[in-house]
Amino acid sequence: MFSPLKKLSMSEEIFNQLKESIEQKQYKLGDKLPTEKELCEMFNVSRQPVREALNSLKATGFIESKQGEGSFVTYDEHHTTMFFDLDNLTKEDYFDLVELRHVLEVQASGLCAVRHNDKDIDKIYSSLKIIKNEMSDYESIGFEADYLFHQAIIEGSKNKYIIETFNNISDIYKIGMKFSLSLNIGNHQKRSSVIKEHEEIYQAIKDRNVEEAQSKMNNHILNLRKKMGDKRII
Repeated sequence: MFSPLKKLSMSEEIFNQLKESIEQKQYKLGDKLPTEKELCEMFNVSRQPVREALNSLKATGFIESKQGEGSFVTYDEHHTTMFFDLDNLTKEDYFDLVELRHVLEVQASGLCAVRHNDKDIDKIYSSLKIIKNEMSDYESIGFEADYLFHQAIIEGSKNKYIIETFNNISDIYKIGMKFSLSLNIGNHQKRSSVIKEHEEIYQAIKDRNVEEAQSKMNNHILNLRKKMGDKRII
């Protein structure tokens, strides 16, 4: 049923093949998709790209997940969900995305400061170390570690709906993050400031200082929005 995967963008490739299977009614409205484990075996990949693909299918209205039961097809001929064109996002799209991050991550950082466990703080710190290492190369974007840093904070919030919202926009989130970080390439001062902002967020969360964590995250994303030229900041 499925064809071999390309080496790049595994989650996107899985998403495309599953979407095509649903559109061609190999999986019909109401049908249950194979489990994560079964999809991993079909595509010969780990769980991460499979989960990302399933999250994208949920975000675009092709499937819904029922706890303890699995993923079920919700697509039919009258499907009208609007898809993100990940290759043709406008500047206004980026502004909207970072505005969503501003709303989501400030609150999540405060929750993470209260609720994080040792595993969460280790993941945040490990990502921070990679960010610092990658940004020592002034021509590197280094968005992968940055994404993992913010993902670990979201997960540390222990709020399933915040986590699900984050996962549902993971593909466009990464593209927006890659775009914003690319603005710092070759600029030593800006890159140093970004590293410092991440260090301050980490320390506030580690110290379980809610107000400081939210303040530092607010400052971090506020600076990002200013750098991108968003005039709608309130």
